[in-house]
Amino acid sequence: MSTRVPKVLTPDQAPIGESDAAEAKRFCLLYHEIISINYQGETRLMSLPEAYAALAENQVDDFPGLRPHQKHFWHATLCQIGAIAMVNEGIDDPPVEPEVWLQIIRNLTVGEFPDDEPWHLSVEDYTKPAFLQPAVSSAEKRADYKGEIFTPDEMDLPVGSKHHDIRNNNMRNATAEQWLFALVAKQTGGGYDGNRLFGSSRMNSGSGNRHGFSLTPSTRWGAHVSRDLQVLVNQHRGKDVNHLLLWTRPWDGGRDESLPLQQLAPLPLYVEVSRRIRLEADSKGSLKGRYATSRAPRIHAKEANGMTHDPWTITETEKSVTVSNAGFDYRQTSRYLDPTRFTLPSLARHVPTVDGDNQMHLVARAIVRGQGKTEGYHERTIPLGRGAARMFGSISEQARLHRAAQERLNIIAEVQSILSHAVKTYLQDGVSDGKTKAEHQKLIAGARRRVDQAMDPGFWTDLQEELESADPQRTKAEWCHQILVKQARDILNDVVRSGLCHGKEQYRATAEANDLFGRRVSNSSKLPEIPEG
Repeated sequence: MSTRVPKVLTPDQAPIGESDAAEAKRFCLLYHEIISINYQGETRLMSLPEAYAALAENQVDDFPGLRPHQKHFWHATLCQIGAIAMVNEGIDDPPVEPEVWLQIIRNLTVGEFPDDEPWHLSVEDYTKPAFLQPAVSSAEKRADYKGEIFTPDEMDLPVGSKHHDIRNNNMRNATAEQWLFALVAKQTGGGYDGNRLFGSSRMNSGSGNRHGFSLTPSTRWGAHVSRDLQVLVNQHRGKDVNHLLLWTRPWDGGRDESLPLQQLAPLPLYVEVSRRIRLEADSKGSLKGRYATSRAPRIHAKEANGMTHDPWTITETEKSVTVSNAGFDYRQTSRYLDPTRFTLPSLARHVPTVDGDNQMHLVARAIVRGQGKTEGYHERTIPLGRGAARMFGSISEQARLHRAAQERLNIIAEVQSILSHAVKTYLQDGVSDGKTKAEHQKLIAGARRRVDQAMDPGFWTDLQEELESADPQRTKAEWCHQILVKQARDILNDVVRSGLCHGKEQYRATAEANDLFGRRVSNSSKLPEIPEG
């Protein structure tokens, strides 16, 4: 329950009245219904406070205007702004009333900006901020904004990717919502895009990525946002947070304007703006953007290497993790669970006072950047039973989960080795020894890859069955021989049916390959035996 009722707006703090020009609030997130939401088959447009209330009531099926790669940036921004507003007012649980959200969000800025400029997508006066758009110190500085942005996707992604059905500059009739989501992605998760175009402080380099790795009781938007809000509020209750909306501070891009990290505590909550961007509206209500360069990043965090206590970011010894092209496949995710090498973010920790003894989901999201390009979006949701969810609550239990996963990885690697040997034997007309021919290496690698593809979808479900089993050794052995080995045998049979060996040696090659596969499986000390009885 709320620990304190938010203060009521006084007359001099009231929002812009109906008698004022409609233009003044047409793009204001506090009052204008810009954000589209799907719920129970219907699509509605909502203001930001209405969206927060709908999330708190778990009445959001989807944000249909949101592109997949923008999900984490939108989620994180909602959670950070929401947590700042709740901590500022001493509220523990996400309010379900839009009016309360309007008051507590507005109270963050109304003292300095009574006309709510920090919540408008477009503000004509550049000496005042707009949403995620810092002001300039004087009107003359507006001339710095020489770069033009004609569409939101031009701002959102620096280069189109083969993994996306997205290409720059293809949204000529963009909505305000599309500009909003692109702005959020660029300002809170963008990377280095060239000279004096710096990226997010939350990454360990300009070609890194700000990924999401967190627990949620449900894959629904409302449950995920509400859970993260509760955890963040519990962690930062009573702290000074009113300085963490960084776009409300003027920024002219000078070297001496970089903000030291120590001024941004508590670090998990600060909402950054990595670029000097402004949106402008024409008389017809169409938006376009302008940008200026900066001589230094907005936040002085180069030495931190992304170690900013971002509550969704995995870290290693001295830097934040950059998710690779492997994304969150079963091998990579298992690797991240090793507590001797990686530290999970605070929102990937099981919090009993919030999470209870419930089933959870691990949600992982990342857009992978390369040098001057994006290399794909990766998203994975892993259902966790009660026991597995609790293992994310302590380092020792996390280590036990990692060891169990690593044991299975070792078993898979052994079966892949056996399969590779058998495929090689077949391709070489039944000869099992000798150097692998160059023309066979690709086929052998393909067979190994098929094992990974087959094991990946069910890896975590199968592992949890072992952890919850009364006889875990039997469960693991049955998985090995009835699922893994069977799959590898099927792959070998597919290779044999291809007839890729010399025709006259087909019978001998098939027999030798099958015999070697079966013999090595039976004799391997690295594969578990099914207990008797």
